[in-house]
Amino acid sequence: MNALISQIVATDDRAALAARAGRRPPLGRPFVLTVQAMFYVVSGLWSIVSIDSFMRVTGRKRDVWLVKTVGVLTVVLGVALGLGGCRGRPSREVSFLAVGSAAGFAVIDNIYVFKGTISRVYLIDACLQTAFIVAFMLGTDSKSGRSETD
Repeated sequence: MNALISQIVATDDRAALAARAGRRPPLGRPFVLTVQAMFYVVSGLWSIVSIDSFMRVTGRKRDVWLVKTVGVLTVVLGVALGLGGCRGRPSREVSFLAVGSAAGFAVIDNIYVFKGTISRVYLIDACLQTAFIVAFMLGTDSKSGRSETD
């Protein structure tokens, strides 16, 4: 677990290397967190506010209460990530929450699409979740795109 967290934090050195090489540094983690947060809040609220349109896109669900429960938890995740994105350098806990929640959603999406339990539209979500992970891992911690050690 500590190795994963260390890897998440250590990737900030890539921005310093890119800046020294004259390349544009990767996106900042606060920006990635903000985009991920907005996606989570909007998609979570969608399932709560308009379950009919949500199910038209994602397929019928047997347990509507469970869809709404996941929606509420997704909104809470989004708000937490958004608050973390407001910081110049996200904490380890927020970083783990961002990567861990995206990984969890992506794994669940893939497992249950391939089992035939949920619609293939969830593969789009799995791709977005994977993009969040990659962008976060390649991103920098500071809003300016510079390494904290520069």
